[in-house]
Amino acid sequence: MIVMAVAEVLTLICIGFYGYALRLNSGLKHSNDYDPDKVLNSELPVEKTEHMKGYWTIAVFGVDSRDGNVHKGTNTDVIMLCNINRDTGEIKLVSVFRDTYMNTNDNGTYNKINSAYANGGAVQALSALNRNLDLNVKDYVTFNWKAVADGINMLGGIEDVEISKPEFRYINSFITETVQKTGVPSTQLKSAGVQHLDGVQAVAYGRLRLMDTDYARTERQRLIIQKAFEKAKKADLGLLNRILLMEVEQIETSLSFSDFTSLILDIGKYHIGETGGFPFARDAMIMGKKGDCVIPQTLESNVAELHKFLYNEEGYQPTDLVKKISAKISADSGMYKQGVSVDHVPTNEGYVPKETKETEKATKESDETDERESSSEGMSIEETDENGNPVKPTKPGETTAAEGTKPTKPGETTAAEGTKPGETAATDGTKPSNPVRPGETTEAVRPSSPGDGVTESPDSSTGPGVKPTTAPHESTSAPETTSPGPGGSPGPGGGGTVQPGGSESGEVITVPPPNAA
Repeated sequence: MIVMAVAEVLTLICIGFYGYALRLNSGLKHSNDYDPDKVLNSELPVEKTEHMKGYWTIAVFGVDSRDGNVHKGTNTDVIMLCNINRDTGEIKLVSVFRDTYMNTNDNGTYNKINSAYANGGAVQALSALNRNLDLNVKDYVTFNWKAVADGINMLGGIEDVEISKPEFRYINSFITETVQKTGVPSTQLKSAGVQHLDGVQAVAYGRLRLMDTDYARTERQRLIIQKAFEKAKKADLGLLNRILLMEVEQIETSLSFSDFTSLILDIGKYHIGETGGFPFARDAMIMGKKGDCVIPQTLESNVAELHKFLYNEEGYQPTDLVKKISAKISADSGMYKQGVSVDHVPTNEGYVPKETKETEKATKESDETDERESSSEGMSIEETDENGNPVKPTKPGETTAAEGTKPTKPGETTAAEGTKPGETAATDGTKPSNPVRPGETTEAVRPSSPGDGVTESPDSSTGPGVKPTTAPHESTSAPETTSPGPGGSPGPGGGGTVQPGGSESGEVITVPPPNAA
């Protein structure tokens, strides 16, 4: 009898595991045109790959997707190399700045590296990274905003994120837009300082760039990853499995079922070590219609430093192909000298524009003459809303439309009629003021920075672990609130529990249901 009972239990376990595996496998999204042989670097000699053994390098792409698309056709706001030392469990993260001027396809096109994914999906993006960086990366994961927000919400948010005053000046408008685009409810922050962020707030924090640079934005993105990873290490296996089952339906990847399960089962072994941004030595330059680009100084020396950083390979000598690409970049930019490497940039020194008539006038004049950035293929690479309008922040707490304006459709922003999404509505009848965009040098505006862009996803009006909120009535264009003022709300599960980032008397940002008028 005991033997039979044990056998039955084992059978049930096997059936349960089989069902779990079947569900996970069926949820995984693999690109139809992805083939590892298409992305491997044929120009990289075998002897150049010896120092890479014992490491698993995965490319991570975060796409600017406003319809949930994680395939080609969307620019990548996040391009990151996640390098895992299989022996020690150390993980190193390197952000490849999305505006880096590189060879983006095998036809000799030079453009911002984020255009590679837009034009050719993961195959072209991986090929470009391998060709420019002397790598042989074949695995990747592509995600959008909603996947990140949902995952962090299921973890219960992330703690101890310091929000500077410049960051606070911009973050609430990004929280509002992220809520509207993902359908995941959130709350606005009440002040700068140390915060406990929910999923949407964490995504908004990782999108911030308008007050400083894209270099600083990648620092924020890596910080969010580090804090979420540390939270995941403390979670139980059941929660991690639920997160995995939810996430695989929102991402595209080359990874298999066994890859994911082995990572989860061994998560306690891993730890995040050094992080950085590539190119380490760089400068910015406007490259014609391609706009503000990050120029490696030089690509050849940066690639040598990258191999030292990732694989502890001292004195790496780049291939002839990398040297050729490096020479072309130098010729196009006029930057031939090797630059000085920058380890990290601060995230708390952003610029807060002064609210003066002179600033508004200068901003308006700059906006009227500023050309949108575009790739050589005509692909938009500027941070825009669904209508093609540049995304600009509101003042903290300004998220609703004026009374009496027409209803919004799902996904529309709730600015007062006559303003673009994210603009600050003027009260004197004048045109709303906008923040100055990259490359502008007008006095009293924020510093310029290469590139613009966002990542995004759509879908349900609630996120995992978040109490559903009531959708706005069709007769109003403003999000409903459960209590006055910006700040917080009852959190997941209700019952007076405070949601990360908020308090019991704050404003909840909601979105219309999918079929609302």
